[in-house]
Amino acid sequence: MLSWNSKGLGHPTKTNALKDLLIQERPEIVLLQETKLGQVEMNKIIEKHKFYKGCVCESRGASGGIATLWLQDNWNKIAETVEQHWIKITVKNNMSSYQLIIYNVYVLTHYRDKEACWNSLSNNIAEEENDNIILGGDLNLILHANERRGGSFTPDPFRNQLENVMKLADLVDIVPKNRKFTWSNRRLGKSNIMERLDRISINVSFLSSFAAVHASILPVAFAEHKPTALSLESRRPLGPIPFKYSPLWSHISDAKILVQQTWHQHVKGSPSYIRESKLRNVRNALKNWAKSQYKEPEAKKLAVKAKIENLHHAMENQEYIQARKSQEEDLYSQLYSIRREEEEK
Repeated sequence: MLSWNSKGLGHPTKTNALKDLLIQERPEIVLLQETKLGQVEMNKIIEKHKFYKGCVCESRGASGGIATLWLQDNWNKIAETVEQHWIKITVKNNMSSYQLIIYNVYVLTHYRDKEACWNSLSNNIAEEENDNIILGGDLNLILHANERRGGSFTPDPFRNQLENVMKLADLVDIVPKNRKFTWSNRRLGKSNIMERLDRISINVSFLSSFAAVHASILPVAFAEHKPTALSLESRRPLGPIPFKYSPLWSHISDAKILVQQTWHQHVKGSPSYIRESKLRNVRNALKNWAKSQYKEPEAKKLAVKAKIENLHHAMENQEYIQARKSQEEDLYSQLYSIRREEEEK
């Protein structure tokens, strides 16, 4: 699952960022807030990602807008509720048939909007009978002083409403392990403020059915809000990862030569045995070559992402200065170039 306040999906920079997130993370459920798009425009974006279906709450002018997407091969929507500040969908898993209730929440900053959101959300959750609940989104408040860096901490008057909602649904806050904050005003020096405004919470009974649960904050270029990813690991043991041929290998002469040399190696036996043996030999040769000699774009991306992660960790614990901002921009440019180069191939 992935949750992200995009701060507007009308610009190509943001739509490319969303595309990259869907390709790289392959989330089964996507929660988007502040799309700043009407229903028609948002549905057009969803249609571009053919593996997903979606439910949309359109924006009010240039503010708001929510969309929840689900991977249609894995999930089937059986119910939806669309309110001004949140979307609730009930989906059924196509493999195990269990149902999941997902709340996608975007709380605006004005007092009356916050009040309307938390009242309607509390009333709806109080009537909920299914325990398989996940609530995520941009809640626009922090619970504790350690969820903010910079400026002064003032307790939000609606903090009690959030705690009440979590109590009603028996929700557990899943705290990201890699970083502390999901939002930054991106100002330099002492004016910089970082907060954890975005979060994902899960019903405790539903949580206990998984072997492990991980939340992490993902990098996105030039965005105030960073996406939060949630991973739920099943107790079912997984088998070995199957071999998969990368189309990028077709453009590398070393790979072509390796395939030709391995295929022409002499094998004795029946025609079917010879064919299966040659395929197996080529597969093993490519696997060994990919591990030892060929550095795939995925490995390059992981290296750049690791540098970004280390930089963001430093930015959360040290002053946000121009040198770090420039380094961040350079790393994001490298990551963007790798992804676009991969698409061209």
